[in-house]
Amino acid sequence: MGNAAALPPGRLSGRVAPRNPDTALRPLTAADEAFARKLFQEDRGAQFAPLGLNGAMLTALLDQQYRAQQAGYRAAFPQAERFVIEHRGKAAGQLMTALVESASELTLHLIDITVSTDARGRGIGTDVVAALEQAACASGAIRFQLAVLDGNEAARRLYQRLGFIAVDAGAGSHIGMVKALR
Repeated sequence: MGNAAALPPGRLSGRVAPRNPDTALRPLTAADEAFARKLFQEDRGAQFAPLGLNGAMLTALLDQQYRAQQAGYRAAFPQAERFVIEHRGKAAGQLMTALVESASELTLHLIDITVSTDARGRGIGTDVVAALEQAACASGAIRFQLAVLDGNEAARRLYQRLGFIAVDAGAGSHIGMVKALR
């Protein structure tokens, strides 16, 4: 991150408005932590299934991975905002973003977005990313940045369709993508 200055938390809170009136964002609270953990396990479980671990061992491994991921995100983006994505009043996903100012330029980082498997294919993620872009522009951001797992072809295609360009292979298993907003 270098000498990037953290902006105060809450810069996007209340500004992200998906087009679909059935979809909304609200701040993730401590009461939502079990949902976020379950969502992580649902999303990443298949990745670890080939290890052949029994249910309790797989759950313990996924829990450890979740804690490590969250600690890494907090270290890299201490000013990050976390949201629950709701669709028709029901939790359907989670989102983590950060607006970061560096050299007097504001960048929106899409740190993590996960839509539950039963809510996928409804355009929820696309709608949320478009709403994030609008909120970032309204906040003065000039760039929208993210990293996607190298093997997640569906997400990569989605981001390319939304105008993101792959800029680097990242560190290990991720590909950096960016979209100019001005």
